[in-house]
Amino acid sequence: MSLQHIFNPTNIQNFLTSVFTSGIVTLLFQSFIKGGINNYFNKKMVKFKDDIAQLSEERKLNFDRKIHDFSLYSTKRHELYPELFRRIYKTNKSIITLEGMSQLSSSFISSKSEIIPHYESIHFELEEDLRNEITNLLDLWDSDVDGCLEQISSTVKKSLCKKVSLELKEANEFFEQNILFFSDAAVHKLELLMPALSILYMQKLGEISSVEIDEDKVQEDINSLEELLKGELSKGDYKNQ
Repeated sequence: MSLQHIFNPTNIQNFLTSVFTSGIVTLLFQSFIKGGINNYFNKKMVKFKDDIAQLSEERKLNFDRKIHDFSLYSTKRHELYPELFRRIYKTNKSIITLEGMSQLSSSFISSKSEIIPHYESIHFELEEDLRNEITNLLDLWDSDVDGCLEQISSTVKKSLCKKVSLELKEANEFFEQNILFFSDAAVHKLELLMPALSILYMQKLGEISSVEIDEDKVQEDINSLEELLKGELSKGDYKNQ
């Protein structure tokens, strides 16, 4: 091929046009590829952000549910702990005052008219049936003062025993029905204390001699339980949060 043909203006123009066109095509192709890549990653980024937002919302909902559940659990515990302790405290008091509340003696009773007022003065609630029984037994006073006092004491003690037995039963049932709301530490103390109260009660009645329960030890255990329950109510239970 001759130089004249190579440097022919027409050929040069065609060559430049071809180069220019190829460059534009290449640029357009590169732009298209770049745009496609950018669009792909933009879509991926949007989906990623949506996924993150969804996960965050799910975690927030899960957290909110836990807070709600904990709030219900904590509220229930704040209701149950005071009621449980009230029952235990009352039952223990009834047991240790069983004799003192029922027993009458001529050393402080000098007239049959003093008997019912005596029970009222120590805040013993005389139900109508018991009051009627005491009134009927007062007829013995004129013939046998000590016998009258002994029979009234025995009658009142039987009535008290029924109340204490019912208090023990209800306290145990309350504990068993609501055990899921109590901490492991509280359950451990209660599983030792509740039987001890029952044994102490039977001991007071003279119905058990093989096992001896120390009244002061029971009171110490009740005090220890009180401190534990107060501590748990004041700080809450976050171990599962």
